[in-house]
Amino acid sequence: MPTPLVVVDDSARIVYANQAMYELGGWSALPASDKTILHFVHPADADELTQAFSDIVASPQARVLGSGSPWAEIFLRITGADGTSIPIELTGRGGVLDEAVGGVIYEVRPARSQQLLGRVLEGLSQGASLHYLLTLVVQMMATPPLDLDAAILQSTSDGQFIVAASTSMVLSEALKSGRSNPPWRTPAAEPTFDSVDALPERIARHLAGSDYRDLWHVGVESPLTEDTLRIIAVSRTHHVPSTGPLNRMLRAQELAGAVLLRTQSDVLLAYAADHDRLTSLPNRAAFYQLAEAVDPHCYRAAIRLDLDGLKAVNKRLGPPTGDAVLQIIADRLRSVGKDQDAIIGRIGGHEFALLMSDTGDELRTNQLADSVAAQVLEAVQEPIVVAGRSLSLSANVGLATAAGGISTDQLLTWADAAMQDAEQAGGGQIRRYGIAFG
Repeated sequence: MPTPLVVVDDSARIVYANQAMYELGGWSALPASDKTILHFVHPADADELTQAFSDIVASPQARVLGSGSPWAEIFLRITGADGTSIPIELTGRGGVLDEAVGGVIYEVRPARSQQLLGRVLEGLSQGASLHYLLTLVVQMMATPPLDLDAAILQSTSDGQFIVAASTSMVLSEALKSGRSNPPWRTPAAEPTFDSVDALPERIARHLAGSDYRDLWHVGVESPLTEDTLRIIAVSRTHHVPSTGPLNRMLRAQELAGAVLLRTQSDVLLAYAADHDRLTSLPNRAAFYQLAEAVDPHCYRAAIRLDLDGLKAVNKRLGPPTGDAVLQIIADRLRSVGKDQDAIIGRIGGHEFALLMSDTGDELRTNQLADSVAAQVLEAVQEPIVVAGRSLSLSANVGLATAAGGISTDQLLTWADAAMQDAEQAGGGQIRRYGIAFG
């Protein structure tokens, strides 16, 4: 089917529509001469079309047909003969002063970008990957007839950027070369224009070599993360007016912001499901899952401890003080276990666990376990200062070691039994499963 076309004079009256346009809207004839194109536009979209049409008519490129590529793409809805709303993408070509045309020629296309938008929204609801969603966003930006290529950059922890999605290999390579203070290093809140010639030399050389002339960039940030995105669009055509590229940049910024927010929300929700809210240590379920992932053929050591004295702190000074104590204890346990790459978790109200593995021999594993258990007890017994008060706690510490062939669950059960033994012995002690210690 041919592309639907409509010609609108400088008063916005329709002077011509082809058969494809009639079929798209279900009309049988041209409208009356006093009807403007706005008569067929959904009321909610009329203001946007009015502003864009004013920009187009005021542009020198609107005067003569053939003076540039299509410009001023607009997404809107038209109302068909039966009253239904039809989503379309509208792009214009100049010809107001051309006697053979006498107006602006609008090409009317089914809204492919809206189909891509639908896929983005569907992907957001179904938990699609960041890469997949950003790829759809750049595809939306590069849909015909505008002469655009697009890419999205993702920030890294070292302050650089990686290409997360792109519609052009040339653009990707140019962006990878631009590590020396590109203009998008600081995120722009609004779409910002740069001539390719004004860019840093290496980027400009890559882009100019493929005849790109214009570049726009805008930043995307999220309140949930320090990670940021940069949206880049380039064109071989100098767009005047630049309504089309700017609209696409703004739409992409909004969508990419939603994608970044959703993906970071997923990360935070997953983290919250697996970690103790107060101490940020793995919770019981996550600790056991991590522990089960340890190679069962390694020598392993498990330590379990129950804080002694925390109930009294909560009763005397209140739960907020008790929470502060738990946070301090968690930080001390991290410090003890970091050199051994220990898995550490809060597995109960005032109960913690550590799991270590060693590829060496049984003797070394036992020595390591004894040393770490002693450090754990010492860390708990060191005075804790909260709100100017010095508090003293102790712990019942249970220790168990195992060679290959013993399940991690069994090992932790042994450590729990040793911890109970330490409590029955009066507390503030270490007990190894089957052996008195200290």
